Amino acid sequence: MLEKVEPLRADWVYRFTQSNALWVSDLNPKRPHAVTTTGRHTAHYFDSRSVVENKKLLAKAAKDSVKLLMHTGVNLTSVDCVVGPAKGGTKFAEFLSSTIAHQRGFACSWASPSKHDDGNDKWFVFDDLERIPQRGQTVLMCDDTLTTGSSFELIQDALRPLKVNIVDTVCVLLNRYGLSEIRGRNIVSLVDCAMPTWDPFSCQLCRGGSSALRPRVDNNWKLLTAKY
Repeated sequence: MLEKVEPLRADWVYRFTQSNALWVSDLNPKRPHAVTTTGRHTAHYFDSRSVVENKKLLAKAAKDSVKLLMHTGVNLTSVDCVVGPAKGGTKFAEFLSSTIAHQRGFACSWASPSKHDDGNDKWFVFDDLERIPQRGQTVLMCDDTLTTGSSFELIQDALRPLKVNIVDTVCVLLNRYGLSEIRGRNIVSLVDCAMPTWDPFSCQLCRGGSSALRPRVDNNWKLLTAKY
């Protein structure tokens, strides 16, 4: 099966690149590099909005993600609900649940808790009372991007009082974490692309002469992807 998995992932690198969701630098110092939303600098960049806002592309992503989940041994017949964090993971959770239901022939629900922040702590809450995993159900966690895994930890905290069973695999569109598992859970992703970041004062790319810019501001995406 591995011979089928790698071409599939290579295909998704192409799809993400063509949809202007993924940019991977060639490290040419004449080429600018990206500034993330947190202000850190990086040589590569992924903006999932170009994927989740494209229903046809997201449906294909969900279908291929289900193939990879099955390849890794996840028992999809036992998954009762797919949970993804609000905004980034909402649509992916919805499309994954629909694809799982179609694959096995019976319903699979989805839920999308929202993140709350009081300035000191962060936590997730299932605000939609009609979409809360039920006691004893088996839950698959998903997200658009895996960076540090902190969102999955917070979702687990939100799920714990509900007394559900959580699948020991998480599913993401792109894994920028650089590893195949995180805190004991396997990572299933369409694309694996380690994306190290630096603070502006220690950025290796800046030192090499590359300028930093925010990819989605003004004409910056064209500057990142232009020929140099």
